[in-house]
Amino acid sequence: MANRRSNLARYIRELKAYPYGCLEQTASGLFPQLYTNAEQLKALGIVGDSDDKRRAAVDIGISRLLQMQKDNGGFGLWDKDGPEEYWLTAYVMDFLVRAGEQGYSVPAEAINKGNNRMLRYLQEPGLMSVRYTDDTAASRFAIQAYAGLVLARQQKAPLGALRELWERREQVRSGLPLMQLGIALKAMGDAPRSQQAVQLALTTKRSEQPRWLADYGSDLRDQCVNALSA
Repeated sequence: MANRRSNLARYIRELKAYPYGCLEQTASGLFPQLYTNAEQLKALGIVGDSDDKRRAAVDIGISRLLQMQKDNGGFGLWDKDGPEEYWLTAYVMDFLVRAGEQGYSVPAEAINKGNNRMLRYLQEPGLMSVRYTDDTAASRFAIQAYAGLVLARQQKAPLGALRELWERREQVRSGLPLMQLGIALKAMGDAPRSQQAVQLALTTKRSEQPRWLADYGSDLRDQCVNALSA
């Protein structure tokens, strides 16, 4: 248990110390701060800011993320004028929705724009021109599953679109999108397909052949998130 706490403390420190301010690194550095407070961090041996200062820093981070939101609701990697980052759009929207749930001020307009964009990802996969990937179909599936999960968290994912995605499950090249899809299906009321998706997720690993799927993933990352989600 002590070793796990030590590892957790190290991971939180490293995320907080990210040297760059791109979309992914900004969101990743902020994510754990939604679910920690000064007392918990002190117990992990992390001497940090007070809760008020931490919340103020999260507010600044949210503003930074919103500066990277494009007019269509998606997000660019460094600013809103850059190419659209599809998987990261779902990742950042996941953070923003959760931040709102934790009491942070997130503009409704930004959430609505992001939701509308993710809805298009889910219903019109052809609009996603994924620039760097070794498997376009697998990358699009991963983006759609994550977008579906974030929408389902808000009860906004069309069940028909989630079921259609499940029918294309042979496209996956890792277990995490299946887990995300399974959770989304359950949230929207399809327990049988949800159970099937979750079971398949737990037995699906990334290919041992190195591939970039444009989802910032690894087999270890996928297993950890699956374990937390199952």
